[in-house]
Amino acid sequence: MSCENAYWVWLQHGIGAGSGKLRDVLSCCTGLREFWEAGPQFWKQQELFTVRELSALRSFSLQDAQKVIERCEELGISLVTPESENYPRSLWEIANPPCVLYVKGKLPKVDEMPSIAMVGTRDATISGKKIAFSLSYQLARAGAVIISGGARGIDTAAHKGAMQAQGKTVCVLGCGVNYPYLMENASLRECVAEFGALVSEYPPDAPASRGAFPIRNRIISGLSCGVLVVEAAAKSGSLITADLA
Repeated sequence: MSCENAYWVWLQHGIGAGSGKLRDVLSCCTGLREFWEAGPQFWKQQELFTVRELSALRSFSLQDAQKVIERCEELGISLVTPESENYPRSLWEIANPPCVLYVKGKLPKVDEMPSIAMVGTRDATISGKKIAFSLSYQLARAGAVIISGGARGIDTAAHKGAMQAQGKTVCVLGCGVNYPYLMENASLRECVAEFGALVSEYPPDAPASRGAFPIRNRIISGLSCGVLVVEAAAKSGSLITADLA
């Protein structure tokens, strides 16, 4: 992996997942390496960052970032940054694009293929899961990439429908790709990595947190050209994803 990736891992750690400051940072210098080399006083002068963010930028070193990259290499996880050829253009166009995507598997070319996000409740009805599976199956058969979040219920049905059709699917996680979240779906995630990719903006072993999932949803919608909601509560992450779309 390119040593340039260390600068992106460093910045991601400093500004945090879901930050809308990436473009502002890149506008300050000719490149991210130059921004890092400018140092703490320069970062403070830009008046972009909170006290917490400045502290995180100072305390997390490039060596720390390199350790994250080495961990990825151990686990067979690739890094996709805005400098990568396979960084989705559609994702760059959202208000707060991620600095890094950690990818297990092969990220489909979502800019060249129709990509549909399918989301819904974890507590899905039998009919809801059948509908999600059938729609996903038909869309995947027609050449669409199915994007979802790997949770129980509608997400699981969507991923399974795409794989049954021998199509492409992407699972966007609200934790690290290697973190043992929802272990009952561990085998599903392994299959998704074979048919497409597991994706996260969090380092491989980062634990799940409640706040991470709404932040994650912008990536689900950002990778897609449309969001299909199958069964969702009036106040739910699924409708947040639809709003983001």
